[in-house]
Amino acid sequence: MAITILARNRLMIMKVFTRLVNLIILLIILFTGSPTAFATSLKVGIYQNHPKVFVDEKGAPKGFLVDVMNEIAKREGWTVEYIHGTWNENIEKLENFEIDVLLDVSFSEERARRFRLNQIFVIDDWIEIFVPSNSPLESVLGLEGKRVAVLEGSIQEEFIRQEVKSKFNINFDVVSFADYASTVDALNKTHVDVIVASRFFYFSKERENNIWPSSLILRPSYTFFAFPKNQKDEVVMAFDNHMMDLKNDSESAYYSSIKEWIRPIHQRNYRKIFLLIGFIVSAALASETFRK
Repeated sequence: MAITILARNRLMIMKVFTRLVNLIILLIILFTGSPTAFATSLKVGIYQNHPKVFVDEKGAPKGFLVDVMNEIAKREGWTVEYIHGTWNENIEKLENFEIDVLLDVSFSEERARRFRLNQIFVIDDWIEIFVPSNSPLESVLGLEGKRVAVLEGSIQEEFIRQEVKSKFNINFDVVSFADYASTVDALNKTHVDVIVASRFFYFSKERENNIWPSSLILRPSYTFFAFPKNQKDEVVMAFDNHMMDLKNDSESAYYSSIKEWIRPIHQRNYRKIFLLIGFIVSAALASETFRK
């Protein structure tokens, strides 16, 4: 009988203890808000790729993707520590769980296997071939025998090495560089003949006025955030939820940042030119009428 009473008492104590633990967990959830509140800080990998993501002369992270990342962090109440390195260094850190997020990752099946990507893409992208202004390129076949500069470890390097050579049966040398500034320097010194880069290189301060995109558009794709394989579902879902909100609001920080960083800064203002032409034509017609 004594043993039965003791067992009942232990069972009652266990029930009370379990209820107390559940109550504590419930209170934590209520006071911290959402499940993502547990992720209070993120280490974010960045590299030099103006205007999407870069570190300026004062060492401050800047660019379109940094603006989007900061807006998401602000909405979630996260603190962000930016980790700067080359593209290849960032990829290694992501794979080794040394950073929580990597900005500016183009989709490929191989990357989708190695990392977690969010579902809602950040922005569309494609590959362009940039050439000296006095050396136009009208076809991919024009790469025959040329020296092609690419960013080391980039999707452009993978595509130009594996796809273009085999599909078009052409021969060229691929030269890899740690950053885009080095590709520009090599092109100016005629160490390479062309640069293969993301379309956003057109808007980059690294691109000089003597370097222009050819008319060729290759490998249309999308840009995502990339996470280590062990990243929490709640964190990845938070990125997607905020991307939906930002994209569906024409007044959001997303579109403000696009206007600031991704605009045809090198294009002429054709509207002003047309107005000027219209004024000149009108003045000429008026003068002719007066003479008559």
